[in-house]
Amino acid sequence: MSSEQLQPKAVLDVATGTVTKTLPGDSEPITALAISPDCRSLIAASRSLSVKHWDWASGECKRTWKPHRAPVADMAIDASGGYLATGSADRAIKVTDLAGGFVTHHFTGHGGIVLRVLFHPKQLLLFSSCDSGEVRVWDLVTKSCMHSLKGGHISAVPALCLSPDGWHVLSGGRDKVACVWDIRNGARVSTVPVFEGLEGLAVLPLGSAFPGVAAADAITSSSSSSKASAKRPLFFATAGEKGVIRIWRSDTGTEFVELVLLPGGKGLMAATGDARLLFFHPEAGAAGAAAGSLRLTRQLIGNHDEITDLTFLYSGSSSSSSSSSSAQLSETAAAADGSNAEGLSASAGLTLQPGEPRRLAVATNSHEIRLFDLADASCVGSCVGHRDIVLCLDAVRPAAGVELLASGAKDCEVRVWDPSSGACLAVAAGHVAAVTAVAWSKAKSKGGRYLASGGADKLLKLWDTSKLVAAAAATTGDDGAAPQQQVALSTLAAVAAHDKDVNALAFSPNDALLATGSQDKTIKLWRLPSLVLAATLRGHKRGVWDLAFSPVDQVLLSCSGDRLVKMWSVSQGSCLRTLEGHTAGVLRCCFLTAGTQVLSAGADGLLKLWDSRTGADSATFEGHDDRLWGLSASAAPGESLVATGGGDARVVIWRDATAAKVAEAEAAEESLVLRQQELSNALADGDYAAAARLAFQLRHPGRLLEVLRRQPGGPGAALAALQGLVGQLAPDELATALSYCREWNTNTRNAHLAQVLLQAVLKSHSPEQILEVPGSRELLDGLLAYSQRHAARLDRLMRSTFLLDYTLAASQVLLPEHELEQQQQQQDGQQQPDSALQRQQQQQYGTGPLKMNGVHDDNAFDSSEDLAGWAAWLGWG
Repeated sequence: MSSEQLQPKAVLDVATGTVTKTLPGDSEPITALAISPDCRSLIAASRSLSVKHWDWASGECKRTWKPHRAPVADMAIDASGGYLATGSADRAIKVTDLAGGFVTHHFTGHGGIVLRVLFHPKQLLLFSSCDSGEVRVWDLVTKSCMHSLKGGHISAVPALCLSPDGWHVLSGGRDKVACVWDIRNGARVSTVPVFEGLEGLAVLPLGSAFPGVAAADAITSSSSSSKASAKRPLFFATAGEKGVIRIWRSDTGTEFVELVLLPGGKGLMAATGDARLLFFHPEAGAAGAAAGSLRLTRQLIGNHDEITDLTFLYSGSSSSSSSSSSAQLSETAAAADGSNAEGLSASAGLTLQPGEPRRLAVATNSHEIRLFDLADASCVGSCVGHRDIVLCLDAVRPAAGVELLASGAKDCEVRVWDPSSGACLAVAAGHVAAVTAVAWSKAKSKGGRYLASGGADKLLKLWDTSKLVAAAAATTGDDGAAPQQQVALSTLAAVAAHDKDVNALAFSPNDALLATGSQDKTIKLWRLPSLVLAATLRGHKRGVWDLAFSPVDQVLLSCSGDRLVKMWSVSQGSCLRTLEGHTAGVLRCCFLTAGTQVLSAGADGLLKLWDSRTGADSATFEGHDDRLWGLSASAAPGESLVATGGGDARVVIWRDATAAKVAEAEAAEESLVLRQQELSNALADGDYAAAARLAFQLRHPGRLLEVLRRQPGGPGAALAALQGLVGQLAPDELATALSYCREWNTNTRNAHLAQVLLQAVLKSHSPEQILEVPGSRELLDGLLAYSQRHAARLDRLMRSTFLLDYTLAASQVLLPEHELEQQQQQQDGQQQPDSALQRQQQQQYGTGPLKMNGVHDDNAFDSSEDLAGWAAWLGWG
């Protein structure tokens, strides 16, 4: 890894390109990486001098240590996976036991920074190279230097590799030579001039399909003896400063910084200086062929740099209509929480429907245009031809012919590309400064008839592309490929359009008008094809960054650095509506859903969706951390996909979620109606356990309270039903049950049912499980406060019953009948009431057993039994 890479470490699935895991680093760049042979451990070193040992499966950092006094330049893990060798800028090499965490070997002797370390797969040997041109072989048994290989290089040696038989080591240096050494005697077998400074090399197995590599049976010395091994030739690939992989007759074009042989010897993987991994495989039937070549089969993009513009493409076949999103659009993109019933949602996986775009053209902070397949998000090609940074893109598909891609760059040129092949079809030269805006005419019957360009030279140019479109339509074959002959475009009209840079261009749907927006804060409408000024629109307070015509109305949309989005009447030249809401300049805008909605992207990293009829802000989506320079919406009739890219080097694909959200809401409403009917049926059938379960699933605490009140059998039956319900609840559902308890417990009428539900929860779950519930402490605090009040109230009621018992006992009205008769006889013997008074009392109070004020007759009650029943119902017992 280059020291310029940032500190997070991403783990990619090479087969799908998906980022499977991201491991956080420290605050410094990563300088070296190593993976154990069993792919269970990842070791990373950073410029902070620290080395981290990660467990691949769990993502856990097992250990962090600082083995050297200077940054680690390279690392290697032995074949057993138990030992780690580190080479550092402090000129030392250390071997560490990963399991024990201690240093087993410490080698010194190099005269410069150690650039490469390499374990022998079978012998206890370690190889190292440094920037002084020296290669050393270390014996791990004797802990000494076995050989010092000098005289082969006079400059840094950044590449080391072992031969398949293990008896030779190859070294590649920046002195433009590669050396083959015999590790048994330390002799240099051969020196191969490669005529470029090397950064990587890989030995190719005999009989592999690479061009020029001989078959194993073609080598006369096929024996495994040491003498035969010394004479056996080696085939290796090199990559270096010229950006060419050479296997003595194959080449490709980019600047390589590292080269690795893929497992099984079936291909080569090259890491480039612009953070790409390129996978090369030999052409079919090229084994042993002198004229064979390598073919680039796959690219993985690690970093896009700043996205300057992007646009959808409809040509090209998708590899899979249901693949998940990609390495490039997975690492660069993503997962933004933006779903809305009337808006968009960040797309984590793309299922492409008929009529939707198949590819995405992305202009990064480079001279290349990268083409991505949306189904698996792999980089399927590049358009190379510009000599400076590409600033703007636009695509069109004429009624007949292939799709065309136009680009403008800082090299003052406009180029037209065939995106299916990446070939440049035409060049338009004439600007004297950077081309900042390009646009195709998109009339249904004459799409691609005109190509307009504007630049920092304040000029507006209209190019005639009719011949190019006609030639493409006439020569397009069955494979959809456009003609490969490059032509020069002619100018139909040119005008000095503005006082400052031209930032935006837009054709009207009927190709009658061309709108231009500039840094001079104005918008101008030009009649085609003569570019006669039709109107000037003023109202923005800062430069205009983007323009878009409504597909159904005579309305022009504009956005500016003044944080405003404006809608203009084309016929009257007046401002119809101003949309305010962005906190920074608005850089891109477009119409959606047949002109009924407006989407804007700002320097604040936000996407805003507006209702074009009312100007209301419908939704805001967060998917970027920096300003948004690129915005592209798929064309009608689908208009379901939106792509955004910006300064945070991320591309995010959004899908219109309106229809999905409506369908989801309808399905949820239908399910709700069915469950409510099931609840009513359960209540009617007397199935209170099922009714309680349905009421809880519907999140209806009032209905659940009603079910518990109607439960026959009192608190015991209610407790049994609730125990069956709460016993299988998940933590979030248990939190809901406790919230119901807290809510019911605040009302005296429902307190006894709240206590029954709380008792069911406490009996069904352990205290540890309850404490793991989110927000359980706050819920229990609320329950405790009101439960204490209810307990105090019941205590006061109990004490009142004691007073009632005392009063009744003192009144002697609760005595049994025979005791009452005996007491009355005793009183009669002491005092005989006159007959008139006795008759009056009998008439007033009556006669009979257990009389209390004449109201307790034969229906008198046993106070102890009734109070016990009340206490059980109120939860006292």
